[in-house]
Amino acid sequence: MLRGNRDTIPWPQRVELVDALRERLTGQALSLDVAALLDLLGGDPKPEVRQAVANLLPHLPDGDFARLRPSLEQDVNAFVRRSVERAVTKRAHATRTADNVRFGIDQITEQLRSIEQRHGQPAARQAWRLCERYTELLVGSMVHDLRSILTHLRTGITALIGENEVAAGRSLPRTQRRAKDDIDFLERTVRDMEQFTDPLTFQRQPEPLSELARAAVEIAAESVRSSGEVDPDAVAIDMQIPERITVRVARHLIVTALSNVIKNSFEAFAARAEGAPPAGITLSATEDGAWAELAVHDNGRGFAQEEANTLLLSTPGRRNKSKRNSTGYGLPNAMRKIAAHGGTIRIESAEGAGTTVHVRLPADTAGGTP
Repeated sequence: MLRGNRDTIPWPQRVELVDALRERLTGQALSLDVAALLDLLGGDPKPEVRQAVANLLPHLPDGDFARLRPSLEQDVNAFVRRSVERAVTKRAHATRTADNVRFGIDQITEQLRSIEQRHGQPAARQAWRLCERYTELLVGSMVHDLRSILTHLRTGITALIGENEVAAGRSLPRTQRRAKDDIDFLERTVRDMEQFTDPLTFQRQPEPLSELARAAVEIAAESVRSSGEVDPDAVAIDMQIPERITVRVARHLIVTALSNVIKNSFEAFAARAEGAPPAGITLSATEDGAWAELAVHDNGRGFAQEEANTLLLSTPGRRNKSKRNSTGYGLPNAMRKIAAHGGTIRIESAEGAGTTVHVRLPADTAGGTP
């Protein structure tokens, strides 16, 4: 339609179309249809549309950014060129920030390795636990203030939206939706931060692993359904967990931890490319003496193994940019609860080949908790 006659869609709606595309970005390469649409809109006769595309540049994958940047950088309109300059600066800043974070994580990893070599593994574990405890205290000190600010923000934004609707004599669905989405995201973040600092006092009981997994799938499915990012009904769930496998855990903690892991698997299918194989998540389990291992595999987009190794450092607040609703606390929360049981998490992933998360938990043995 746009190729034949752009005016079939008024230019303000073409700007809204660019804005809507931003919500579909996942950090992965754009689909051919979306890339072609952005190329077309990047050469739109209206400078407002081209500027909207320029404003999208900071959020595009590297290849698409490199393809769109040159023509927009030489645009005849000064506002478009300035938007490109801001986009380049923003991307450079984001790259430096990511490099600094990775450098800091590498330093911590090296220092822990040095402590282990000089003083043994128990000392290294204690040092890491001190780092985790300091992080918990730091996050906890922020939560109360954020909760208070968030309450006022929701009240104020709700009132402003209502006043604007009355003044304009009509509803403002897009503005309203964006404001609501932002507040909802902030509330999810604060809720996850609170969960990260909750004391982990609990009693362990024998629990069938299959029942824990089923409960976690239900919670994860409802969570992604409410966010609207993924339709959980379009994802096939294959449960291959023997009923005999029982773990000795605190049910509420492990169900919450597993639901965070499974939610990540659901979200791996966001903005799935056309022609991709049917979306599926497989949950399987094995038992090895005092331990049971649950494997959660999805055939979603996956990511580099190096990134998987970084995730396992359990740094809270590091948002997954490929997930619009990521708060950065889901996996750290899961790891914290599983580690409290003496268990571990291991991640295997490859770009375009899906992800498998291995969760190791204490089995219910005759001798009690291992």
